[in-house]
Amino acid sequence: QKGDLSKALEQLKQVLHQEESNSREINNMIFTYHTIGRIYFKLGDKINAEKYYLLAYDSAKGNKLYPQLKKSLNNLLDYYSFVKNGNKVLKYYGELKAVNDTLASLEQNNRILQVSALRELEVSRREMADLRSKANMEALIKAKQDQALSLYSYLVTLLVFILILLAYIIYSRKKNQIKLIEVNKQLETNVQERTEQLKMAYEELETYFYKASHDLRGPITSLIGLVGLLKSTKSEDERIQINQLLEETANKQLNLVNKIQSLNEVLKYNIRNQEINLQDEIQFILERHKRKISEKEINISLNLKTKIVNSTPFLLSTILDNLIYNAIDFSNNPHPKIEIGSETNDKGIIIYVIDNGEGIQKNISNNLYKMFFRGSLKSSGFGLGLYTAKKAAEKLGATISFDSEPHVRTEFKVLLNQT
Repeated sequence: QKGDLSKALEQLKQVLHQEESNSREINNMIFTYHTIGRIYFKLGDKINAEKYYLLAYDSAKGNKLYPQLKKSLNNLLDYYSFVKNGNKVLKYYGELKAVNDTLASLEQNNRILQVSALRELEVSRREMADLRSKANMEALIKAKQDQALSLYSYLVTLLVFILILLAYIIYSRKKNQIKLIEVNKQLETNVQERTEQLKMAYEELETYFYKASHDLRGPITSLIGLVGLLKSTKSEDERIQINQLLEETANKQLNLVNKIQSLNEVLKYNIRNQEINLQDEIQFILERHKRKISEKEINISLNLKTKIVNSTPFLLSTILDNLIYNAIDFSNNPHPKIEIGSETNDKGIIIYVIDNGEGIQKNISNNLYKMFFRGSLKSSGFGLGLYTAKKAAEKLGATISFDSEPHVRTEFKVLLNQT
């Protein structure tokens, strides 16, 4: 970020030496290969750039790490396209296609595992019902034992203690009844919660299968149609237009796959909190969307009263990236502006994103965080951004809220608990 590429190379190679000597650091080692290759590429050192790209490729392929292998192939394709080596481009493009097919197969297997998990939840719910029935039976047996004990005590105890024993019996029964009621209430609550969770999981899974297959099929159908049209046309102008459409459709398909992959990573990500510099994180996100910000001439302002937070970097970055992207995407005001800020109160740290764009209509506010829900026809997304942000917030124990006056002001708030 600071432009000191030589210093970056020096430090990265020191890290790489440690990673290469530790067999458990294979993922980090491949990532470091990618980074060193990109730096050499920026410096114009093509030989070393190719060397480290190939090191990443060989390591990922040898260890069958398909997501890393996909990234390596994309880097090699970019490099050989830049140096205009057509044979290499064709070779690695074929491998990339095979890796994509493998990843698609793995994704399908993951969905099958999710369905199995939901079935296990149903079995657990039934077991909870059995436990509740068993608890009722044990309580009845205990009540009968108490009755027998009371009768025996009545027969063997002196008359002077009869009233005391009766009082004790009554007290014990009431206490057992209260405990039984409390246990039943707790079991009922647990069953209801599990049932609701199972119902929501089924609904989300059905929505995911339907929408994902629909949105994936559409661009593929378009690509097939455009390829057929490209084969049949002889006009160079038409071929250029068709190639542009092919690239746009492929990019849209890739964006959807990336969104689904990001959601999957959020759902299975483990919490690993550490100190995060908010200003650096937000600047990094804004740099990623620099082209779109420039095209729309959006005025960005930062008001970070709290700059250091304790959270999980990947999950917090996912939340902020989706909120900032939405603010940029819906900035259709003649003078668009976005304010990003943070502050601390007695509940924790609040991070907010305010824009003066299209806003949110009241009649869609209840559906805003649902999977694949798009609140506007002007949206260029897939309806996964706010759903993913919500899931990431739930992982962190954080909350997301919003307030909107359409075409005037829309504010999203993230409350991070720092205890």
